[in-house]
Amino acid sequence: MKNRGAAFDFFGAHVLVTGGTSGIGLATASAFASSRAEVTITGTRSAARTMTLILPSFTFCQMDAEALASIDAAVAPMPRCDVLINNAGVSFSAGP
Repeated sequence: MKNRGAAFDFFGAHVLVTGGTSGIGLATASAFASSRAEVTITGTRSAARTMTLILPSFTFCQMDAEALASIDAAVAPMPRCDVLINNAGVSFSAGP
């Protein structure tokens, strides 16, 4: 079966994809961007800021999904969030 591309138009929608710098997150962000959404991706590495140079249809924001202040700082510049894809990985310790 041949993929015929996206059949949806998300023009004007603001999409936030956490963990969007690689893998499933990047593929999801790319699909929304190709459907004309305004996409913000997050990642933990500051070197990922080059993503906005490589993929100008994205806005990159460094974010630690385990830190509330980091999450607040990531979403503050967005006028609104119409779609949230929570793809960021977190790790929890097993405890004592």
